[in-house]
Amino acid sequence: MCKAKKTQSEIANAIGVSQSTISRELSRNRVEGVYTHGRAFMRTYLRLLLKPKRYLIGENEADILETFLKKKWSPETISSVCFDKKISHQTIYNYIERERQLGETLYRYLFFKKRRKKYGIKDYRGQIRNRVIIENRPEIVAERSRFGDWEGDLIMGKNHKGAILTLVERRSKYLCATYLSGKDAKATKNGVIKLLRGMNVKTITFDNGKEFAYHEDISKKLRSEIYFAHPYTSYERGLNEYTNRLLRQYFPKGMDLRKATERELKFALNEINSRPRKSLNWKSPSDYLHELKCAAP
Repeated sequence: MCKAKKTQSEIANAIGVSQSTISRELSRNRVEGVYTHGRAFMRTYLRLLLKPKRYLIGENEADILETFLKKKWSPETISSVCFDKKISHQTIYNYIERERQLGETLYRYLFFKKRRKKYGIKDYRGQIRNRVIIENRPEIVAERSRFGDWEGDLIMGKNHKGAILTLVERRSKYLCATYLSGKDAKATKNGVIKLLRGMNVKTITFDNGKEFAYHEDISKKLRSEIYFAHPYTSYERGLNEYTNRLLRQYFPKGMDLRKATERELKFALNEINSRPRKSLNWKSPSDYLHELKCAAP
């Protein structure tokens, strides 16, 4: 029909496909403006030979997938680190969904981000004396180009009984944490000093909880600057919020943290700090922190 000077529309109607299909076929397989079925077949065959092999999830891959899902790794992390992206994260999600429909439970290991917007909420928690708001924080902190800028918060146990103080370093994503008896300002102060004593601490950014009321003592003891985010603006401490959600995989809401053990917390910290991160070029916070220390003059 091409030799007979038929239009693409006429060819499409005769074959029973769309005109765009005919257009793509001709544009891909014409040689010097001439279309022949023999050359078209050979060009298509060569493209199939050169097409990257599609990797599927077999028994060995499924074992690896289950192992690292149980370690709380995301499908994107598993795809990049374990399979060198030969099995895409979308393929992994599809596999998990098929397994779920068959009654399997791999989906329970997925980490979902949940966001809740708050509008027009007034802060009734009172003001912390002499606090310095985040606008006054040096711009270099937002760049994450240096080591020593930290974000801090608490995650609470059931009925606000027991808490875990979390401190995460902005550049390396390295997490430090310790148990507290509750939202007590003095205990929080001692916990921060205990965790960061001997560390490089240039700044710390807290939320507006009254547990950080002794920020001036912390600043003096650690020789660092303390800043506070605005009320109900968790995105201003986004790394800390995200890392707390990682920790919640091991200490879910509703858990009585008074019954948690130091061994459990140490295990969770090791798992999180040894987990590869996309933002660190698939290095773990522990490895990245080690490299920073080795590179330091």
